[in-house]
Amino acid sequence: MNQEKSDEYQKAEGKMALVIFVVFCVWGGTYLFFVRPLLNEFLGEHKVASYPAILHLIPILGPVIILAMLLGRALPSKH
Repeated sequence: MNQEKSDEYQKAEGKMALVIFVVFCVWGGTYLFFVRPLLNEFLGEHKVASYPAILHLIPILGPVIILAMLLGRALPSKH
């Protein structure tokens, strides 16, 4: 019975990892090709000369990290 539970958890973890990866790919592409150019245009119109490029990591990774945390709470723990 423990082996069945272990296999079940591995399948659930694999599915969760796949969902997170797909969301990351879709959101990353959407951000890079649609949202970021609009953001750059908006910042250019408001005379923002420069800003750290690393700030783009927040909207790229933020939703994916939040999704992973929410899915981690929704799915049962191994222990």
